[in-house]
Amino acid sequence: MPMIVTTFEELSQTRNLRDTFFIPSYLDESFFHPKSQLLISEGDLVLDHDLFLDWGKLDALAPEGTWGLNVLVVFGDLILDGGLLNTDMDGGPVLLVQGNVKARNLISGGSDIIVMGNADISDVVFANYNHGYLEVKGQLSAGLLVMVDHSYDLENLNVPVQIFDEDAWDDEDASGLPGHLLKINAVLKREISDLEDLKAQIIDVGDVLNDDAKHRPAP
Repeated sequence: MPMIVTTFEELSQTRNLRDTFFIPSYLDESFFHPKSQLLISEGDLVLDHDLFLDWGKLDALAPEGTWGLNVLVVFGDLILDGGLLNTDMDGGPVLLVQGNVKARNLISGGSDIIVMGNADISDVVFANYNHGYLEVKGQLSAGLLVMVDHSYDLENLNVPVQIFDEDAWDDEDASGLPGHLLKINAVLKREISDLEDLKAQIIDVGDVLNDDAKHRPAP
């Protein structure tokens, strides 16, 4: 489905984003003032590659001659043959998805990501910084969840291996690695020495979990 670009003011004549997505008010000044330009998918958005949710990266999805887009709104499902990757821990565009998300990995960095449906992630959901926000209104399913020093609203989790703030401060064992890294390494194809190593694997490799540790979304 072709992508369109419109302003928040124009879109508000036919759709109420605040009622649909319960957008936090702190985003208004930077992302949702009347003249803010939004990149819109009126239905499902299906991509056969990674979607990088970083500054300047949304322009590649927009009609030719459009640039500087910092909000992507999907009025349908977001289906990726790759990862949803916000690699900049300090900031990034806003993503609003009215339906479900399917992807290999999800990195939540400095962006605000709001999914009104379910999120089916085959490998890893990763966040390791105090900027940004991740919200999934439905069920979040994945093989591994790492949510450290990050704001989130995830009430329905279907994830066998979960790492939160309280897990990231555990003691080292005889191997010299803290317990949360041992727990993560047990499901990885290639072991890591710190969380930044895991982030790099997700970006560079993608296929990071052992086959028996992956979440298998329904077709």
